[in-house]
Amino acid sequence: MGGPFDEPPYPTLQARDFGPGKQFRVEIHNGGRTIVIGDFNDAGFQLTPSYIQPGPDAIDVVIHGLPGRFIEMLAGHHEIPVPLAALLIESAGVQRGTPLRLLSCHAGETPANGEPAAERLAQEWGGSVEGPDGMLRIYPGRMRLDRVDWVPAAGGGMMPDNPQQGRGQWVIFTP
Repeated sequence: MGGPFDEPPYPTLQARDFGPGKQFRVEIHNGGRTIVIGDFNDAGFQLTPSYIQPGPDAIDVVIHGLPGRFIEMLAGHHEIPVPLAALLIESAGVQRGTPLRLLSCHAGETPANGEPAAERLAQEWGGSVEGPDGMLRIYPGRMRLDRVDWVPAAGGGMMPDNPQQGRGQWVIFTP
């Protein structure tokens, strides 16, 4: 049986690492209702905006995550610090304080040490931030949230285990 996510911090990306023609980008989709942040080569970066229609009450932010942090790509090893994520969302034309929905695995899940990434972003952003408390599975036209336990991975770090399909929830954080 596993427990909460507990890994040391990853190396962090900086604002200068993002931009047109760079590996790490911020893209605007769906008439400004969806912002995508991460490694341009990642399939989730490319496909998610076409799979899900944006919600009417919040701006969707597509960014990969683990409990307590945002990362650049699926199975990535570079962290996108919360203040940088807020700056990148703002640079895409979203006004601070606008409600956000994170299409990000584990954004609402509490790690062994610290707060959920969505909670930290709500404080930094100055507005409500909604995020899943488990693994977010995105398919054309639908999503599913799976709760997981975390176990040590053979090569170091942690990996999800014992998925509880459909048992995750959306959690709303406010500043």
